[in-house]
Amino acid sequence: MVKAIFSNHTLHQRQQVRLQEQQNGNTNIISRCRKEIQAALDVGYKGKEYNYRFATQAGIKVMPLLISTNGVLHQIFYKFLKKVFPDGDQRRGLLLDMAVILARGRGQIYSCATVAAQEAVNG
Repeated sequence: MVKAIFSNHTLHQRQQVRLQEQQNGNTNIISRCRKEIQAALDVGYKGKEYNYRFATQAGIKVMPLLISTNGVLHQIFYKFLKKVFPDGDQRRGLLLDMAVILARGRGQIYSCATVAAQEAVNG
């Protein structure tokens, strides 16, 4: 699942993390942004856990793949990848392949939307 980080339904979690980081005195903007992104991805992760709860109750192992539109992986899936691909070079190669696939998919969607818009304008 590709997750839009700055959507309205993730706003509450991002604000909570931002306030917590301010209270903790964290002034590192990169660290704060990463935590906000993970909080937003966690909304999607919990949603997928809920959607597949009957499968997990039946003993089926489900590992949701959540990735932001920028290519940031949810921390649990990233830990899973580190376990499956302990070699950093292999893991980077896989992540690059995933990024290319996602970019191509987005390109096809944008292309279809552009064609549909042109057809609507031209009648």
